[in-house]
Amino acid sequence: MHVIPVTGHRWCRRCEAEASVAVDELTGSVTVVCTRCRQVLETAANRQVVRTCRASLAAAHESRRARAQAQSSASAAA
Repeated sequence: MHVIPVTGHRWCRRCEAEASVAVDELTGSVTVVCTRCRQVLETAANRQVVRTCRASLAAAHESRRARAQAQSSASAAA
């Protein structure tokens, strides 16, 4: 897989087709897949993208949990 440095687009070396980063917020699943051959692209660069996406999802979930907890505490105090 390669990346176009200016735009950040990813593509499959084998097919020379664009790759898609799929994120499932419910399950936390993150995959990078070629849009043409449908292969999951397993490279060091893709593993970094997957790690970054998972960390972002975890931070978003934690933020939502903290907000909900703060609202619950505020409601109980009122």
